[in-house]
Amino acid sequence: MDRRTLLRRGLQTAAGTAAAVVAAWWPDGRSCARAQAPIRAAVQFGWVKTVEFAGSFIADDRGYYKAEGLDVDMLSGGPGIDVVTAIVSGRAMFGCGTGAQILAKARQQGAPLKVIGVLYQKSPLAVLSLKKSPIRTPQDLLGKRVGVAAADSIPWTTWLALNHLDASRITRVPVQFDPAPLVTGQVDAFLSFATEQPVELQVQGVPVEFFLLADYGYSSYSGCYYVLEDTLKARRDEVVRFMRAEVRGWEANVANPSLGAKLSVEKYGKALGLSYMSQYLGNKVTIERLMQTPVTKQHGLLWMGDGEIAANVSLFKQTGIGVGPELFTNDVLQEIYHGRNRV
Repeated sequence: MDRRTLLRRGLQTAAGTAAAVVAAWWPDGRSCARAQAPIRAAVQFGWVKTVEFAGSFIADDRGYYKAEGLDVDMLSGGPGIDVVTAIVSGRAMFGCGTGAQILAKARQQGAPLKVIGVLYQKSPLAVLSLKKSPIRTPQDLLGKRVGVAAADSIPWTTWLALNHLDASRITRVPVQFDPAPLVTGQVDAFLSFATEQPVELQVQGVPVEFFLLADYGYSSYSGCYYVLEDTLKARRDEVVRFMRAEVRGWEANVANPSLGAKLSVEKYGKALGLSYMSQYLGNKVTIERLMQTPVTKQHGLLWMGDGEIAANVSLFKQTGIGVGPELFTNDVLQEIYHGRNRV
């Protein structure tokens, strides 16, 4: 099962998981001095341990968690793991790597979630094409065949509507997540994740190019950090410490993309048999195309701009989710940055 299937399924299961809110299991220790025993906490990843979570890997490996008085258990996501349930049930204190639409749907159904930072300032969904016959704008899709997986139906049709594209003038071809139909010429374009299929083909020596749906109106945060509202109130100190360590990890990853790739392949994702080059190139796409914007350059990594929040809320409404800007808060990041744009 591809990670996109899991994420889309989250939208459908959020209603059932929202009622599972119970007291968290992590120990007391809000006022614990860092010299004392570290406070235990868990973070639930939205997918398996790939370079997508490089900031967390670096925070652990370089002792940033330890410096904050935290002992963090990093829980892998994957097929069959409901990441929202892990937070609302108290199995994990922090969530990392989930799309804003999934969290908004869960909040609408009663889960008191709060997004406290965003890694992917832009959705990683992208239209992929071969360099020898490039598709560079939405209008270039008219009259073309596009491979779209069933799990991506909602964002695809939403994006077409946003760009006033007549779906009847585009031939949608059902595909899985393997981009082979693009290489063999069965389709002219392929709806992909910018950090996955384009990188996969590049490693295989197939020249490709892509554009992000986000560059043409699809304003959807992805890779969100989130907690329960009660956690933010009662455990604010631990939340600030954790997020400060995460920001330091991501700053180090931006400065040295090979570090996050190496830790993913050789340590944290070792059991997955990951390719270093794929992890490195995927990390570069994340850094250069997804996680850094004028907003983050002004305020710091993971920051959420007012305009971008409003655009996400607008997208929620277009997909039938009645949740407003109350889902998001920069409160914790404000305390971390103190008006600067680096920790």
